[in-house]
Amino acid sequence: MKKILTLAFAIFVITNGFSQNYWFKIIESPNYQNPVGDILISNNKLYFNAIEQNNSNFYDNYHSIIFRVDQYGSYTNTQIINHNDVNVLGSTIKLLNGNNLALGHYYLSENNNEFALYMIEYDEDLNIIDEVIDSIDIKFGYIMNSFVGYNDEIYFHCMTSNTPFTFGSDNVYLARISQQKETILDTIIEKGSYDFAPYPIHNSIIIQSRGLDTSSGNNFYQLNELDTNFNFIDTPASFNPDSLGYFFSIEFSEDSNYYISGMRYAGDDLFYNSFGAVKLSENLEMNHYQNFDTLPYWHFTPNHNGIDTYGNYVYVGGNFEFRGMYQLNPNYFTLTKMDTALNILSQRYYGGDRNYLLNSIKTTPNGDVILLGHCSELNTDLYNIFIMKVDQNGLITSTNQEPAIPIKNAIITPNPGNNYLQLHTGIFPATLQIFNTKGQMVLERKIQQNSTTIQTQTLAAGTYVWQLQKDGSIVEVGKWVKE
Repeated sequence: MKKILTLAFAIFVITNGFSQNYWFKIIESPNYQNPVGDILISNNKLYFNAIEQNNSNFYDNYHSIIFRVDQYGSYTNTQIINHNDVNVLGSTIKLLNGNNLALGHYYLSENNNEFALYMIEYDEDLNIIDEVIDSIDIKFGYIMNSFVGYNDEIYFHCMTSNTPFTFGSDNVYLARISQQKETILDTIIEKGSYDFAPYPIHNSIIIQSRGLDTSSGNNFYQLNELDTNFNFIDTPASFNPDSLGYFFSIEFSEDSNYYISGMRYAGDDLFYNSFGAVKLSENLEMNHYQNFDTLPYWHFTPNHNGIDTYGNYVYVGGNFEFRGMYQLNPNYFTLTKMDTALNILSQRYYGGDRNYLLNSIKTTPNGDVILLGHCSELNTDLYNIFIMKVDQNGLITSTNQEPAIPIKNAIITPNPGNNYLQLHTGIFPATLQIFNTKGQMVLERKIQQNSTTIQTQTLAAGTYVWQLQKDGSIVEVGKWVKE
């Protein structure tokens, strides 16, 4: 793994606009699986949790670490106690007393392999104040989220399953917790779910869950309304498989609208190959919908928090062409900036040099964006954490050049290709031009949307140079090879 935390990196930051404070960092750790969770922003510092394990055995030294990252990208971590048991912290909130609370689940081997609710209170210097293990209702836990809701109580959400890495019969563990970390109420709901949010107009909550279209056999998703005692009230919104057919994130914004990112159904394929964003009114009526890309390229939302808002902007994170561990080919993660009507303003593609998996995004009080995930060198399952801070336009520097991670405004797939190519970009309308090695333009197309397929049967095999132009300026260039 390339060393990022070096003097050379520090010199680079200083000489490339240190006052702007935008950076990309890799935190090295010997992890075979390294999911990361919420991003908490407090007093110009970032807090998040990650899982560390020292070998590929799932139950061997599988424990959580809390990280703190300052505004310059420097980090500190604290190793959580009970190293020899499985403990997973995925969600973090700010308590009224000024401390932070990390929530997750803890493996109880003495109780028939069940999991318990796990809470750790710590101060901003990462000193552990208190640790609570409560309830044995949870099975294997996965995506975790929380929010501070009515009467300052904490609402916690955890997807569960009876066996590890089995998602077909998921349930949801829900809990209401006091500021003193006392469990007021908890329950298991027999519905698969990845996220939930407050529903202030009814003093209730909405929870995303999976349904089944019996006529087609396809999954679809819906929003269920629950009261604060977790009793079912209504199903105020549903989404057909062509819009949202798999897990998604819910963001309740300051303008009292709900913004949702989720997967689109992709036929009989094992994975969902593209995703979209939806805007719902305060009454959960759909106002706008935006789809990102088309088949056959995998473009899917992060599995923790994939959407956030700032002012009149909506940001959605994505993973482009990630197909699991042991990858021979590199992939990208993305950040799409939209207005509140979900019109695309820009879309950046990061990476192309490693195997990346974006887990969460978060906007800062100043409108910058934090992107958090894990990555590996090619053809290995040994993952490290990456964290990046970009400006409102998704850039680290004004020139869009950063040696630590490549940033592109557009990419062409497949590359190498054959009888067609597909341009993916957030910049349109624009013009794509393709040149042969003699500098002759052999193809020109107007680009009017996020993803455009162009037939290339008439082009001879060889290497081509392409450029994307908008308003007379070149916004991206690259090479494309036809086999």
